[in-house]
Amino acid sequence: MLSCLAVIVGTFCNVSNTFAAQAKYHFAYITFKESGQSSINLVDPNQPLQLEIHPIDTQNTIVLDVSNSVTSQWLALSYSQNANVMRLINTTTWETRDIAQGVFPILVHGASGQFAAWSPNGNSLAFLMRQGNVFDAYMYSLADKKLFNLTDGTIDNESLVWSSDSAQLAVGSGTCNGQNDCNLAIDVFDASTHQRRQRVDLSKSSAGQLTEGSVCALAWSPNLRYLSFVPKCGIGEVSRGQVMGSEVFIWDLQTGKITALTNFITGKPTRPDVSYVEGKYHLFWYDAQTLLVGAIYGSNLGPMQIRTVAYQFPDGTGRDLTTTAIGELAINPASKELAFREVSSVDTDFKVKAASARTSAFNNGTLQTIADINDSSACDFSWSPDGAYLAYTRHTGSDCSTPVQSIVFRDSTSSKTFEQALPSTKGTVYDRIVPVGWVSG
Repeated sequence: MLSCLAVIVGTFCNVSNTFAAQAKYHFAYITFKESGQSSINLVDPNQPLQLEIHPIDTQNTIVLDVSNSVTSQWLALSYSQNANVMRLINTTTWETRDIAQGVFPILVHGASGQFAAWSPNGNSLAFLMRQGNVFDAYMYSLADKKLFNLTDGTIDNESLVWSSDSAQLAVGSGTCNGQNDCNLAIDVFDASTHQRRQRVDLSKSSAGQLTEGSVCALAWSPNLRYLSFVPKCGIGEVSRGQVMGSEVFIWDLQTGKITALTNFITGKPTRPDVSYVEGKYHLFWYDAQTLLVGAIYGSNLGPMQIRTVAYQFPDGTGRDLTTTAIGELAINPASKELAFREVSSVDTDFKVKAASARTSAFNNGTLQTIADINDSSACDFSWSPDGAYLAYTRHTGSDCSTPVQSIVFRDSTSSKTFEQALPSTKGTVYDRIVPVGWVSG
């Protein structure tokens, strides 16, 4: 189920002064005070001490998942004014547009849903919104200033992702006609016509009846032939001593075939005292032929199995890459250098016990370390769109769900780093701090 929250955003004022040439992109984060006052904060990595602060004059603001568009300078927020309102904000001109009213899902770190996303070209925003009983998928065009409802109000949509060419939007949904009559589906919509191009009913797929949980971790291959996803997210079903759990699947859009890519837990025997079996995955397409899967899986008895596997296409063969689970992965758009976090130990509740981070090159199916990041709390890796800087967050604990304490910037050329300390949320007026990501300067 999707959790919801009414949120507020107001007007802004620019109080910054600049003394040196600005970077092409700034990094944004939002601070939330216990009093209800909040602000958007912009950090220029070329002059990080000159923090640009834009106060928000209304209360209880929260930023939606993946809501910044670096190609068109916009952020997406929502606020409450009798009803919940979706507002777009231009971080250069500070123009605002209220584009929709309804109930919007919010992101909890580690949640499987993908609830709002700008198209890669920055021209359109796709998001989920509920105006009746279910969450529908919507698309807003910046140029036309028009909002389009893609779905029909009968299916609870839970996840969406754009193709790399911004021409298609994939939407994962779940339909229930009764407590024991549920099935999942994935729809692909044309961004220009807003019509459905393709659909796969996962209850009737070539991989069998995938009828429980949610469609999550949707990701396009760069050549747009494949959609990878995880159905039945989270806890697997234990039946007759066998596990039917979540795995990674591939939808070949050319052939229409659904294929189970992994076989980590499905069909494995269990002991009578096993109460649950669970798998958690991070999926990342490195190129059109290579899908990296960071996997952590096991039962309540432990120990958890941890590995990262590189799968090659079109045959889908896999090769173990590391004995850690890679996640939070980002690729430098200029150099193809990878930055990622890798988990080496968790408890049976999937809480991280040991983790590390590094940057690496990926050549001939192997990872070649470029630099170690000696910080077990490093999370949320993000390269600036020009590849000039790497940004990542540092947290108060090894788990990325713990509070953010700073943002670190690393120059891709000199490897020099600068740490932007953030106000503590413990014992201060700040209740929460949310990193947003890179925005155009």
